[in-house]
Amino acid sequence: RGMDIASYLKKGWGRHGDSLGNRETFSTPGMQWMSVGSGVYHAEGGANEKGEVLQGFQIWINVPKEHKMDDPDYGTVTNEEMPILEIGDKKGSKARILAGDAFEPTDPKGPFRTKCPVQMIDFEMSENDTFEFEIADGLDTAMLYVYEGALSSANGAGSDSETHSSSLEDGTIILLDADDDSRRRISLA
Repeated sequence: RGMDIASYLKKGWGRHGDSLGNRETFSTPGMQWMSVGSGVYHAEGGANEKGEVLQGFQIWINVPKEHKMDDPDYGTVTNEEMPILEIGDKKGSKARILAGDAFEPTDPKGPFRTKCPVQMIDFEMSENDTFEFEIADGLDTAMLYVYEGALSSANGAGSDSETHSSSLEDGTIILLDADDDSRRRISLA
């Protein structure tokens, strides 16, 4: 009880069913989310043919005590409905906004409705591109997960000017403390 859950899929087909009567199949990249609140039976999974790849993430967020017994809430978001912003200096780099604020007050918000303030962004960066942004106000921790490809640096980590190699290969997780205003800027290369 009392969790907000997003199933964000990058490849394959997603499927959701729950005791509220929601039954959805969605293409990727796409997302289904729910706030389980006072309780709901639910199941998520792939709707793929044998041999097809299913790739994605399921993210669970604890909600504040006062919202643990709220009514359940649910949504499915296709790629066409998700806010996607062009970023960086190179053509093809983009940010898919999953939850919370994007970068500017006029930018669209992500569709994952959470009880706690959260900013979730999927960056797809072109080779040799860079991008910088500020962590949204009210947030004090940032986690960066490299799930495909590599970053040459993120806030200075991983950069090696002599060998031009990257230590931020896929599977790397970086925890950043944004509690200090001087450390709220994220720089990706």
